[in-house]
Amino acid sequence: MQILIINLPRHSDRLAFQKTQMDKLGLSFELAHAVDAATLPEATYNSLANTWERPLRKAEVCCFLSHRNAWQSVVDSGQPALILEDDAVLANTTPELLAELSTLKDIDLVVLEIRGRKKIMGKRTTRITPAFGLLDLFQDRTGSAGYVVWPLGAQKLLAKANQGLAGPSDAFISSHYALRALQVEPAAIVQLDMCEHYGLRPAAGGHSSIGIVGRPQVEKKSKALFVYRRLMSQLRIGCRILSVLHKAERRHVRLDKTQFSIAPRANK
Repeated sequence: MQILIINLPRHSDRLAFQKTQMDKLGLSFELAHAVDAATLPEATYNSLANTWERPLRKAEVCCFLSHRNAWQSVVDSGQPALILEDDAVLANTTPELLAELSTLKDIDLVVLEIRGRKKIMGKRTTRITPAFGLLDLFQDRTGSAGYVVWPLGAQKLLAKANQGLAGPSDAFISSHYALRALQVEPAAIVQLDMCEHYGLRPAAGGHSSIGIVGRPQVEKKSKALFVYRRLMSQLRIGCRILSVLHKAERRHVRLDKTQFSIAPRANK
């Protein structure tokens, strides 16, 4: 399976981390075309910044556009791809998992990541390797550091993006209910900034380049529109959950720390 890593040239430390990780796992990768806030045209930012439920930071728009470029690469190649952000930590058995995922049909998206929040998932697990299973994913909550997308799924995401819409990449993906989505369990990816949360010792300093920047102020004339969008989004999520309640449950995805070469922290 092809692997596309979203990395800005100025984040050379993260690229070095990924090269070391990929070499250790015996995986090859290509760099996705990442969009840098330093060079993003103001006209492009202004055209997308107010299309979500709140004003988007410039870094959020750039992250979204970077993922959009990766989706286009998947469509152009006609093959599924693992899309990674450059701070994703992979489980040691990821190569076997990818080999099995590459054989799946009639799937749009498989999420490999967890990020500290409960998800709405199916109650039945389908075992695909000795280490991993798959569950229906009806409502994700956060995170876009590692997922496999198939060409049809990428087309669906691009169709929505091509309407002139943008959003935080994880929320944009998880709000697209036309996607046939699955969740890997135990999770195969943890972002560097979440390693400590899960009792893992980070291999390198991890922080979000998005979260450290303050959110844009909401203009008074636009406040009602954003409130309306937020309310409609919450209504859609509520309807989604009600529609799958008979076959789903809300819980955390399990994590097997022994699958990660980053050593677990000692209990204090």
